[in-house]
Amino acid sequence: MNQFNVFILSFLSFLLSAVCPDKVFVNTKIYTLNESMPNASVLAIKADKIHYIGNNSIDLDQCSGTKVYDLEGSYVYPGFVDSHAHLRGVGFRELNLDLSNTFSKEEMLARTNAYLAKNPNSALLVGRGWIEKNWANKAFPTRFDLDSISNEIPIILERADGHAVVVNSVALQRANITSTTKNPSGGEIERDENGEPNGLLIDNAQKLVMPLIPTVSRKEQEDAFVLATKVYASRGWTGTHDADALPIKDVLSYEKLDLNFRVHFSLTKNDYLFCKQGQRSIKIYADGALGSRGAALLESYEDKDSRGLVLLDSDIDSYLRKIAMRNCQIQIHAIGDRGNQMVLNAYEKAYKDFPKKDLRWRIEHAQNVIEADRKRFAELNIIASMQPSHAIGDLHFAEDRLGFERLSNAYTWKSFIDDGVVVVGGSDAPVEVGDPIIEFYAAVTRKDLDGYSNEGWNLQQALSREQALAIFTKWPAYAIFKEDKLGTLEIGKLADITIFDQDIMTIPNEDILATKVVMTVVGGKIVYING
Repeated sequence: MNQFNVFILSFLSFLLSAVCPDKVFVNTKIYTLNESMPNASVLAIKADKIHYIGNNSIDLDQCSGTKVYDLEGSYVYPGFVDSHAHLRGVGFRELNLDLSNTFSKEEMLARTNAYLAKNPNSALLVGRGWIEKNWANKAFPTRFDLDSISNEIPIILERADGHAVVVNSVALQRANITSTTKNPSGGEIERDENGEPNGLLIDNAQKLVMPLIPTVSRKEQEDAFVLATKVYASRGWTGTHDADALPIKDVLSYEKLDLNFRVHFSLTKNDYLFCKQGQRSIKIYADGALGSRGAALLESYEDKDSRGLVLLDSDIDSYLRKIAMRNCQIQIHAIGDRGNQMVLNAYEKAYKDFPKKDLRWRIEHAQNVIEADRKRFAELNIIASMQPSHAIGDLHFAEDRLGFERLSNAYTWKSFIDDGVVVVGGSDAPVEVGDPIIEFYAAVTRKDLDGYSNEGWNLQQALSREQALAIFTKWPAYAIFKEDKLGTLEIGKLADITIFDQDIMTIPNEDILATKVVMTVVGGKIVYING
């Protein structure tokens, strides 16, 4: 060993003896995502930061207050971050009628009926989570289905993606939606063969029934938000980029809560004055969702004579210039190939005026993007915020919507990365479950939870384990300007770590879904421990 290495080791020993860590994790394998030291076996935390990471044992003889955690062969990773979730919705999913994982229309109706039976005095029934792609006939429910449950109180049931609701006849009547009601801009009232509303309201048409829903109190909102962070911590997430486009008054109230969880908030378009780099961004919508046929496509849907809905305001160019001047980050929801192209065109105009600004603007979902536009992401340094679980769910209906040929442009995570695009991974919960293990599995297998993937689903777009880990750890930190504080496990960085019982970097694909959370640590605090 040369003199320099001896000096370094001696200096490290001095530091460790001078300042005792609060926590030390041993008997583990650590994936750091630090290229200079990819793996380690010992990690020490002091206050909220990583005090030491390496393979040397730590002399704790003089450290009576240090707690040593024997991880018994578990595996440590940088803290997993859900880069696109709706935390308040996750919380309310836990509290209200949850229609996720219903595998037939009949099951959805039965679950709704059972909920009403348990709450017989309800003046209104609201639920979320149904999605017809899991049903045998894949047909949307209608008001007539919900009328069988009640013709006395309004029923409003939101599709899992949040881009459509189905309501009963009472709800239509109270919202004054009739055959003569015009489609609102950016929305569609589905109608039967006689031109009568059939109860399905898509995108902005949902707003027509929203006045029927009582305003949720501030306390109820905060309780749902706190519950969501606890649920998320129990699954191994250490933070999220919240995609709710909240008014600043809501954000200020949530920022005051003792969450022990990192949240990067998104604001409404009108609240851009409160945008703050690394803490808050702006969220707006360019189109709808693929499942409800609201995503804006360059060519018509395969199963409907429509190119989807455009939700982007006509003043987008001037608006982007305004927020670029303020160094404000924006994230725009775009799912269809036309929607993504429109956003890229607008971004390109703004970037020409501010070529030297490090804006790190994002496109949320980027699900269907033609090859030429995909290349523009890299050219413009646009971040692609993508959700692996969407692909393994959408494979059951995407071909119906897009046709076989357009599937080659769908959910192309690996091509984005190969082109040099920063991709951040999320779940879009409560649209999806919101589980990091499911998202990791989806990213590396491109198969559904039963191990199924069909012809043409482009298995070559599956990510390597290293890429999958990066999109949930390292790159989300970059996406919110915190790569110097988060995303990798290095001395001096914030101690956000996720501990699983299995080595998700090496185990067979079929074993990934059996992985359990051992511990979640945020800023040095253990916020969840299994058992």
